Amino acid sequence: MTPSKSGISRNGIPCTVVATGKDSETSATVVIYTTTAGSYWVMPLSSFEVEPLAPEAPEPIFMVSLGNFRHFKGTTYSVVVRARDPWTLKNQIVYQSPTGDLWVRPESMFLEEVEWADGVRRARFVSTES
Repeated sequence: MTPSKSGISRNGIPCTVVATGKDSETSATVVIYTTTAGSYWVMPLSSFEVEPLAPEAPEPIFMVSLGNFRHFKGTTYSVVVRARDPWTLKNQIVYQSPTGDLWVRPESMFLEEVEWADGVRRARFVSTES
């Protein structure tokens, strides 16, 4: 199923599909959508028509800001949307590659420390903005 851009209702709540992207761990296609309350959500495309939408919840506090970030392997990505998983309400980061592909990763993974090529442990993504 390929979702349309608007006119979609999840459990009677109107929503608009913003984009589709890929889960950074599984490469599965995900749907990035927003509700009338303005919250962004991420859900696997395979479950988009089947699973119930979580009720609107209090606004999350995100640790990652919008902007450009360098991945520990060297590529620079742009964080374009901060969303939530409708089942767990965990924060999700939607980021775009230089080729235009969208990827989704849990915020906790986005910020977790990994070893960079210089042997120093830093966050997986580091802001390039001062």
